[in-house]
Amino acid sequence: MNMKTIIWCFLTCMLGWLCSCERGPSLQNGPVHITWSNSSSGWKIDQISFLKSNGERVDVVTPSGLVTILYSPDFPSGSLDTIIYNNQGLKFPDEEFTYIQSSWRQVLDSVRMNRAGTAFSFFPEHLRFEEDRLVFSRELEIGQVEVTWSVDMNTTGAFLVTISLEASKAGYFSLSSPDLFYTAPEDLTWGIVPGNYQGRSITEDLPSALVYAQGLPAVPYIARENTVTTLTSILSNSQGLSQSVTVLPGYGRDPWEKDQSTHMDTRLGFSHMNREGKLTPTAYYPLLNHSKAKLEAGDRLSFVCKYTVTDKDWYELLKQTALQDYQLEKFLSLKESSLSLTHRIFDLLEYSLDDETSRWNELQTHGMRIGAQSYLGGVSGSNGDATKNSDIGAMWMMANSTNFFELKERRLPLIRNFKLQQIEGADSEISGAIKGQYYLSKSDKWVEEWGDHTEPVALTYYNMLDLGNILLFNPEDEEVKQYLLLGAERLLNWQKSDGSWAAGYLKDGKTEVYQDLKDYRPTFYGLLVAYKLLGDERYIDAAIKGADWLIAEGVRNGYFTGVCGDTRFVNDFATAQVAQGLLDLCDATGEEKYKEAALFTAKIYTSSIYTHPIPDSQTKMVNGREVPDWAISQVGLGFEHGGNLGSATGRGPILLASHAGLFLRVAQLTGDPYFALLARSAIWGREAFLHPENKVASYYWTSMNAGAGKFPHHAWWQIGMLTDYLMSEIAYRSAGQISFPAGFFTPKVGPHKPVGFQQGVVFGNPSSLFFRRDLVSGASPYLDFVAAWNEIDKVCYVMLLNNSNRKVSEKIQLRLPKELGNNKTSPIRCYNEAGDYKEIPFPNPEIVMEFSPYSLQVLEIPMY
Repeated sequence: MNMKTIIWCFLTCMLGWLCSCERGPSLQNGPVHITWSNSSSGWKIDQISFLKSNGERVDVVTPSGLVTILYSPDFPSGSLDTIIYNNQGLKFPDEEFTYIQSSWRQVLDSVRMNRAGTAFSFFPEHLRFEEDRLVFSRELEIGQVEVTWSVDMNTTGAFLVTISLEASKAGYFSLSSPDLFYTAPEDLTWGIVPGNYQGRSITEDLPSALVYAQGLPAVPYIARENTVTTLTSILSNSQGLSQSVTVLPGYGRDPWEKDQSTHMDTRLGFSHMNREGKLTPTAYYPLLNHSKAKLEAGDRLSFVCKYTVTDKDWYELLKQTALQDYQLEKFLSLKESSLSLTHRIFDLLEYSLDDETSRWNELQTHGMRIGAQSYLGGVSGSNGDATKNSDIGAMWMMANSTNFFELKERRLPLIRNFKLQQIEGADSEISGAIKGQYYLSKSDKWVEEWGDHTEPVALTYYNMLDLGNILLFNPEDEEVKQYLLLGAERLLNWQKSDGSWAAGYLKDGKTEVYQDLKDYRPTFYGLLVAYKLLGDERYIDAAIKGADWLIAEGVRNGYFTGVCGDTRFVNDFATAQVAQGLLDLCDATGEEKYKEAALFTAKIYTSSIYTHPIPDSQTKMVNGREVPDWAISQVGLGFEHGGNLGSATGRGPILLASHAGLFLRVAQLTGDPYFALLARSAIWGREAFLHPENKVASYYWTSMNAGAGKFPHHAWWQIGMLTDYLMSEIAYRSAGQISFPAGFFTPKVGPHKPVGFQQGVVFGNPSSLFFRRDLVSGASPYLDFVAAWNEIDKVCYVMLLNNSNRKVSEKIQLRLPKELGNNKTSPIRCYNEAGDYKEIPFPNPEIVMEFSPYSLQVLEIPMY
């Protein structure tokens, strides 16, 4: 090689080295490779590439690296001086919805609308290397900023980013997560800020997005952490990639920090956009109007984000945050119980059948004696005289399975009459519709919770579902059947040509109200009930038509409407009912598309469940008593309605976890244990929320152990919820070898269903359910039990569940009902979940049993 060639090679290598230095460094984690380059404006992310499992490399279209710091010299306060109109051109919200006016003004707060302060957006000027980290920095007029990038060694495709600031002047500061890359609106396939909004498109209709979670708002709105159920923001694009920004533990609020609720001490914010309105998952710490945002010159502020890029969908990223970053599975190991779920059911039943505690009323209207419980919450036109019945299915279920005289002979006939009086008769212009959810005894009037209207979904709830569940237990009741028929025909009459229904009508049944809303609710389910009980093919055809519309217009887009009138139908637990209704429609038709839509809806509903902060055993004071943090944790609980106007903003989640049984059914269908984990997190170890005397759980998290209070009818929903959970666990753990037909889900709090109206099977043997409080004694509070009777073979089955993640050794005693017979000599069989058994001598004063975590065992006891 001559000298000229040597010099040329040297210069070429030097040029390559210089270009390499100019382009800067890169980080790689699994399939994700990020490269930075320097420019006249600073260090930018030059390339982000993703290597798919098939060997295809995808380069994101618009990498960034932009850093934004928000600053205000003074405390930012006040709402924007603007009026928001709905999609009908009317001012939002309507003035008569008094409960949400204040909340709406807070939505328009300049901090939430991301218009407060000044945004300092920049690319870092300097770069230094610290071991395996890249530290970018820039000096701003407001302070020195550092952004440190490193690989997250615990998660494939993830990176940790620390944003730090040392203030050079006093004021209020908010740190924003740097922009990783942007998604063009036309390339968006899904976006979600959990608990606030989701969808596959951007909408200019701000009430739809910011109130009803229907689409991503066309403004860089900042959702607050008290209703961001999982602390992440996620976007998916047409390249098949999803990105998320998650704030790691330690920066969010503790909802009960010491001795009172600090649920509204919101420090974190999340958005789907940056301050400039570009689509990229974004987190803010602290919010610009939080006390932690105030700094003096020389003060420091920092927080840590986790960025993940994957070719998996948004749901997998949501699970990643809950399971890996917020250690959801460890929550179950902390839970302790002092009262079994089975005994909770009987305590609730005792409360509900006591006239005084349950606020039972026997009233007279139109020549008929009716019965209902007092409702002391807000109801339009109420003068302290509103009455209501809640879980009709649970009432008939418990009457049938316990044979309690008080319930079966005294209460149920009057509750049946209440239902018939609630429904418009054949001579009405809107026959079959509902007069109202509540009966006002002083004015002898039926009213809705809010507004003077009637809703098709209310017809589905309070006619079709309630009467349908009654007919499952009493199929010979012809009068009830006639009212069910009226309801089915009214639903057919109201159904539009595209399969949908109006959100509501004036009492004339013709003039639509709330026309800005679409009925993304399980209204179609009422016609499925009618088909199952009345057999008319018109009903199943109409149910299919309604479900097809709902899937195309609602489910596919992530759009749902709620059923709580006092909050103007903010999306709520009706979403979970859509999932259950579609599963039931799949069972009736055999069409897999309904199951697919149901499972997608169930995934969306997981974003209604709180997964933060990480529970621990720190002692806290609650109403004068010491309790561990995990016992009052929000984790695992869902909200009544979240977002910006829902009850969760101030009151937190609710204890009525009606979705638990559904989630177990979904876990059984999909093999996804995340659903089972969420169900158990919601139900197990919640005694800190039980009233110390009557054992009724509070409704709202902030009420702690105050009990049902002005909502005594909630006890029936709790009975239905817990029973549905136990029966779903039995089916799940036995892989369907033990199952009992379930009825129709309950109005209006969720998808739990009654059982016991028809025989089920226990390892292939037809059996009838029954409940007895004293059937099993001596067991720990982790052991729950349900019984069934095989009349043909004269065999009693006792199903025992270990509802804990620890091994349990039990010495139990059985007290079998005398009417079933006796067993003096025969051994019993003890089955495990798989159906394998061993024999145990019986009778015996005690039976010693060993239970592995999450296990089920079944005792088969022959009777003579």
